[in-house]
Amino acid sequence: MLKAKADLAVIMNDFALFSFGTSDYHRLSVDQILVFYNRLKAWWHNLPGVLAPRSVAMPHPMKLHMHYHLILINILKPIVPYSWDDGRQPLGIIPAESPREAYRNASIHMETLIRLYYLRHGFEAMDSFLMQFLGILAQMTIETINTNTNSGMLEYLRSTLILAMKGLFDQGRSLYVARAVLHLMHLHSASLRAEDVELLRKFAEIDVDEEVYAPLEQPVQSDWPTYVIGYDENPDSQRLGKSLMNRLESLSLDLTAPPATLTARLHAKNTLLGSA
Repeated sequence: MLKAKADLAVIMNDFALFSFGTSDYHRLSVDQILVFYNRLKAWWHNLPGVLAPRSVAMPHPMKLHMHYHLILINILKPIVPYSWDDGRQPLGIIPAESPREAYRNASIHMETLIRLYYLRHGFEAMDSFLMQFLGILAQMTIETINTNTNSGMLEYLRSTLILAMKGLFDQGRSLYVARAVLHLMHLHSASLRAEDVELLRKFAEIDVDEEVYAPLEQPVQSDWPTYVIGYDENPDSQRLGKSLMNRLESLSLDLTAPPATLTARLHAKNTLLGSA
């Protein structure tokens, strides 16, 4: 497990250096992404038997696979409209699946892993790493609902959204930022309809007026990174992350405030965390 995580971190670090190694953001070409895609697939195929997809059952190996598929989702989304060769000679071996197919399969696999995780382990135990996948799944599902015209898929998509929302609610019992994400999701898209929020009542003991619709009023201090889908600068894919970042920034503790004010705000924060 440790070696698998370290090998994956090396690939992620190399990708980050290519994209953000200079002061200016550098968007990778299809050829460059192909190189990293092949490295990631090789890492996945070379996992030892105990970590192979058919063998994973415990939380940490399952989250390792979620992380792998999430990386694929992020690097592939900017090139979904393109092909690997695109009329030229690519730098690496051309995969059998197109960027669009690879992106779709990674999304399906990550959702499947989250569903299996819920069936085997539930979402109640505090896990800030798991919360990241739940938030991503919720955001991806909302975006899919926005663009999907197949009414036959709506109920399936709603079930996925409710699953992610329930996970965020369960994590919110221990993590304030999970409560904040759930709280702000209704601002992200009109697809998070009132009936979807009401449907959540059937699967979670939630006061929607307090957990979803009421304004955020408590200060928060956190190093939690807001997430986006894809490393491109697509405003639609970043709307929830930016909304959350802006709202939490307005609630952050001002460490330059007078001691009396800071003490009062810290007390409010501790009270909030204690109740969570």
